Amino acid sequence: MIIQVPFKENPDEWHCIHSAIHSVAKHFLGKEYSLDYINALLNPDYKLWVWPVQAVKVLDELGLFVRLFYKGDLFKQHPKYIKLTSKDDYKKAIEYVSLRGLHEKEELSISDLKKLLHNGVILIVLFGSLKRLGKYIVLTGYDENGFYFHETGPKRKIPHRYISNEKFFSLWSRDPVRNCVIAIYGRKFGNGYTRV
Repeated sequence: MIIQVPFKENPDEWHCIHSAIHSVAKHFLGKEYSLDYINALLNPDYKLWVWPVQAVKVLDELGLFVRLFYKGDLFKQHPKYIKLTSKDDYKKAIEYVSLRGLHEKEELSISDLKKLLHNGVILIVLFGSLKRLGKYIVLTGYDENGFYFHETGPKRKIPHRYISNEKFFSLWSRDPVRNCVIAIYGRKFGNGYTRV
């Protein structure tokens, strides 16, 4: 099963979440936001890390029904990683997400991810990395043995690239933000959402 989520290339090593937000906004809203515009919303300081709560805040502000699934404490991050981001933007995003109830303190399984995808929910996940915070990817589908995702670059640019369940889990469960999922259900509509 593959969801035809638009593909947007990541021009460098700093815009993977921007590309993911671009793809999701185009899919659900039919709007094409530039990476520069998305960057201004996320974190105006170029080349600083963007945390999942910052992405959730922006997706909500764009009019999408979104939830962050993360079992960890949003307020407690390792100082080694926090110094690499805009502390003010990070704190504002935590307050925004917390006040609006956009954080579900639970850890999803691979089976949970596949159920959400089956129901048309687009997922952005973070592959951890020791070199940097990690790489945000959009999951576009699944089968029994793995997932499809947009490999946005900058080196390899492959729409609907395939990854086995085992390889996916090994990348998804790394620090600093293990098993984090941004779930986008559709466009906000009243107290819920719509996909049309």
